[in-house]
Amino acid sequence: ISDYENDGNESAQPDIVSVTAFLFACANMPIIRDGDDDDERQSNYERKREALRLAIQTFEDVNSNPKRYGGGGYGPNQYMYTALLKACVRLADGETERGRLCEHVFRQSAERGQVSKTVLNQFLKGAPFGVRKRVLGDNGVSIPKEWSRFVKMSNRP
Repeated sequence: ISDYENDGNESAQPDIVSVTAFLFACANMPIIRDGDDDDERQSNYERKREALRLAIQTFEDVNSNPKRYGGGGYGPNQYMYTALLKACVRLADGETERGRLCEHVFRQSAERGQVSKTVLNQFLKGAPFGVRKRVLGDNGVSIPKEWSRFVKMSNRP
């Protein structure tokens, strides 16, 4: 990315596929189980915070500058929403933050018609019960069709 931004190297221009891969890399960063060492715990915490910060910042950049990343200039797709939700589920600091982030990302994906099976599954996996109930109501996993309007039929919940 820096080759593209600093040197104008067109072949290094990030696209939707490379950004999605980056988001999944952030979401899947190895998490060291907390040991007895305070320094180890602090280091792990800082790594998780940085990975989540980078994922959110990158996603928001695509959201605000969609044409920069190709893909027709439409912004984040179902795969990016899945990757960001996974990052929120794995890296958020506690249930309150995880719930707030999951709700925000899921609602945005619904507004943009990008709720796929995997987006819904990540949301159900990570959002606390109260958040799931507030967003989905008593419908369980039945969602309005417009939430998936830009998702292939085979990928719709």
